[in-house]
Amino acid sequence: VGSEMCIRDSLATAAINLNKRTVVIVEIYSSLGQLVSSAQYGNLNGSNNLFINTSDLSTGMYTVSMIADGVRTSRRLMVK
Repeated sequence: VGSEMCIRDSLATAAINLNKRTVVIVEIYSSLGQLVSSAQYGNLNGSNNLFINTSDLSTGMYTVSMIADGVRTSRRLMVK
């Protein structure tokens, strides 16, 4: 499983390359560690772009976690 996340304005994009069909979960946590958003993308395989709307988030620092095939990848997200 390979993954990469990049941020553009009020839209976060997560690119993921999967070797087999798997459910992907994307979670966004506040700087206090509280879960503020969660989305599940079912049965993905191959190369995929997941679009995460961040326009409802207040200004501040967040952690975006992507879970695929039991592996968690996390990145920081600054919302301006």
